[in-house]
Amino acid sequence: MALTFRPATARPGRRRAAFLTQAEIVAAAAVVLERDGYDALNMRAVAAELGVQAAALYRHVESRAELDDRLFDHLMADCAPKLRGEDWREDLKAVAGAWRRRLLERRDVTRIKLGQISIGPNIAPLMDASLEALQRSGLSDADAVEIYQAYLIVVHGFASAEASYRDLASRPDGLRIAPLRPEWAAAYPTLSRLADRISAPADFETRFAFGLEAFIAGIERRLATKEPRRR
Repeated sequence: MALTFRPATARPGRRRAAFLTQAEIVAAAAVVLERDGYDALNMRAVAAELGVQAAALYRHVESRAELDDRLFDHLMADCAPKLRGEDWREDLKAVAGAWRRRLLERRDVTRIKLGQISIGPNIAPLMDASLEALQRSGLSDADAVEIYQAYLIVVHGFASAEASYRDLASRPDGLRIAPLRPEWAAAYPTLSRLADRISAPADFETRFAFGLEAFIAGIERRLATKEPRRR
């Protein structure tokens, strides 16, 4: 999942409203998201939070997609942990753990589409720390970038699944697990045998740790089949 670099300067030709800033708009969007959830987040709701007309927002934020993009980055502020720099594996786990916790701490942030997120000032430290740890493993630049893209999806995928599970579990009707269809037993014997384990209550801490260990083991296997990186 390639992230694009965000322009550092304001767009030309946009008249700035003296009483409103882009930072205030994004902060108000964060309030709406936390209080009302992603389904209630729109330009009109953010404008109401600020006490202005929705049209005033478009002088600073071009679209709802841009609002989501900047909001996501805003919510990642100060997320990147301080790395020890001794073991690339532990550092990679530290970044992944901090990122996952932040995604779960902020209501509905995992519902912002990963594909529309660009590289902002708060995401950049997370990316840099992850890529630096991967390069310390001995990976080539090309491999580090490709593995980072998969790592990004793993972290966000786990967090998204956990957030959805928590949301369903918090509802009055809770989680309903439908039993496996009897006629599937013969057609899908492995699925049938493991159905109870698959539908058991999720231990996301254990699952995430297991997933990271498997991911790192894959990196180690790739390193074992490659010649040492030339500097």
